[in-house]
Amino acid sequence: RKYRHLRRCVSPVNRQHMDAFLSNSSNGADRCMPPRSSCRSRLLKSWPVLWPAVHQAIPFPILLPMLWIALHLPQLPLDAALRCRLRHISCEPDPLADAPIVICERQVAGWCNQLAEDAGIRAGMSEASARALAAGLQSFQRDPEQEAKALQEAALWCLHFTPHVVLKPDGLLLEVGASLRLFGGHQRIATQLLSGLLELGLQARLASAATAGAAWLRAQTDGISTVFAHDGDINEALDPLPLHVLDSAQPHLDTLDGIGCRRLGDLRQLPRAGLARRF
Repeated sequence: RKYRHLRRCVSPVNRQHMDAFLSNSSNGADRCMPPRSSCRSRLLKSWPVLWPAVHQAIPFPILLPMLWIALHLPQLPLDAALRCRLRHISCEPDPLADAPIVICERQVAGWCNQLAEDAGIRAGMSEASARALAAGLQSFQRDPEQEAKALQEAALWCLHFTPHVVLKPDGLLLEVGASLRLFGGHQRIATQLLSGLLELGLQARLASAATAGAAWLRAQTDGISTVFAHDGDINEALDPLPLHVLDSAQPHLDTLDGIGCRRLGDLRQLPRAGLARRF
């Protein structure tokens, strides 16, 4: 019965062959039995004519190229703290709009706004040293619960564009290959993603690639020349990236810098066997 609706798509001669084939499987006892040899030979002869009708009636999966978009939130603790505070204040001007702000964790500065950076405050500095550099410094403690809530809201916004959303500790990954035609291309998707995150009070870096890992590495780099790199060679997109985007390279950055290896392209040119023995 699954293929009876195909009868109207074929010629009368081939329709007879098809009816003969279906009649052999009409009884319950013979439904799983192969057709008779004569009918099978007729069906095989008419199969080139039947195939276009079967191909049109049965939906076959279409493999679309994958496109991963990475959204890195480098200032997530700062954004989470500020947006949580702005939701509780009135419509009056924010008194912290012109103040240097720093987010501390265990009395160590980890994230700061532009005014704090202009005052000379850097990540890894003690809170006491940061206050010595900026008299009007506003310090807040890191709140992991607010960060998780902000990430969940960002993920809900990303679900408007694709069901394939992956949460990272400081960002998100989206597979949007099947959504490009619906939303008008990757440029329009990227614009809507960033504008929605900005309304949520989150600053994000966006980059794309054909694989999730490559997209995530590119999103962690500030000032990349090409945001969308899913059509060309993946090595060309990753070679200019600095080594600090690799978590596994963090303990060896000074050693690698000493031998002139500062980018992923320099690391890829080294002999793999010798690199594995040394590091």
